[in-house]
Amino acid sequence: MRWHVELNENGTPVRVEHVDDEGVATTTVRELAAETHGGHARASTDEIERALGRLADEGLGDVVPGVERSFEINEGVSVVVVGLEDADTDDQCARCRRNGIATTGSPR
Repeated sequence: MRWHVELNENGTPVRVEHVDDEGVATTTVRELAAETHGGHARASTDEIERALGRLADEGLGDVVPGVERSFEINEGVSVVVVGLEDADTDDQCARCRRNGIATTGSPR
């Protein structure tokens, strides 16, 4: 399985990564959440820690192809994770197509 991991601010995808491993997906969620500290979102350390605590408690195990999970950091800011099929290329990502995101074709 593959994962689409997206930092989303007010409904706008700010950064998108496509990854091939659940551990890398979890790490990417952590990295994108950390980017909100002091960035446009100005998320507090407590807000980021709450989101990462939820990630640690819930994990990504129930994110299967076609399922979307959102880890809210603060109002309007979240990290979104979507399950993709193994065979899906970056260009076949339904969330990217729906949001008009041009993908680079370079999964991690």
